[in-house]
Amino acid sequence: METDRTRMAEPGIPSHSELVERLVAEVVRRLNAPAHGTLGDTAAVRPTDGKAGELVVAEPVVSWQWLEDRLDGVQRVVVADRAVVTPTVRDELARRGIELVKRPVEPGSRLLVIDESSNHVAAGLPRVSDMELKRLACRRMIIDSLCSIVREGKCGVWVTERPASAVCQANAQGVPAYIAWNDRQWQEALHELDIRVLVLDARRPQPDLWRRWMGMLQRAVAART
Repeated sequence: METDRTRMAEPGIPSHSELVERLVAEVVRRLNAPAHGTLGDTAAVRPTDGKAGELVVAEPVVSWQWLEDRLDGVQRVVVADRAVVTPTVRDELARRGIELVKRPVEPGSRLLVIDESSNHVAAGLPRVSDMELKRLACRRMIIDSLCSIVREGKCGVWVTERPASAVCQANAQGVPAYIAWNDRQWQEALHELDIRVLVLDARRPQPDLWRRWMGMLQRAVAART
C-alpha cells in the first residue's frame, strides 16, 4: 500500500511543505485584507537605516509568498524569536546561503501618543505596553516632542484631523512618519522603511486596528535598535 508520503511526492500532487505554505499564505491573505481607503501620495517617508544586507521582519508568521521578492542583496533575515517560519522559507534561505536569525523584539520600543484631535480620540484608544499619552495642540511642540523621541530610539503616534500636513511637517524635520490607511500597506511600509511615527486620521477612528498597528510599530523599532 502506498504511504501518504509516497503519494505526496507524485508529480502534480503538492508536497507537505507546499501545503503548509499555501495554508499560511491564505491565513496571511485574510489577515492582510485591506480595511478602508488607499494610500495617497501624501504619505511621505524616508528609506530604512537598517544594517546593510540585513532584513528585519516583525511579522508573527513569515511566509515565502511575502518574503521572496524582498531578498535582493540580503545576507541575513532577522525574525522575532517567537515568529513562525514556514518550511519553504527555511529551505529557500538555506539554499541561497542567507542566514536566518531569531532575535527577541518584545516588549517593544517606548511609544509616545500625541493627540491633536478636537474630540480627544486618543483618550479612548486601547493601551499598549510602555505607552505615554500627551494632549498637544501646538504643532511646533508636537514636532519637537517627536524629534526628541526619535533621537532616543523611541517611536510615536500622532492622532490628528490633518494627517497629510502632519506627515509632511514631520518628514521635513527629519522624523520618518507615515499615514496608515489600511492594514496591508502599513505592514509593507513597516518592513521596507524605517518608520518611527505613525500618523492616524482622527476623523476615522478604528481603535482595535490602531492598537494592532501601534504594537507592530513598537516591535519593528525595537528590532532595528
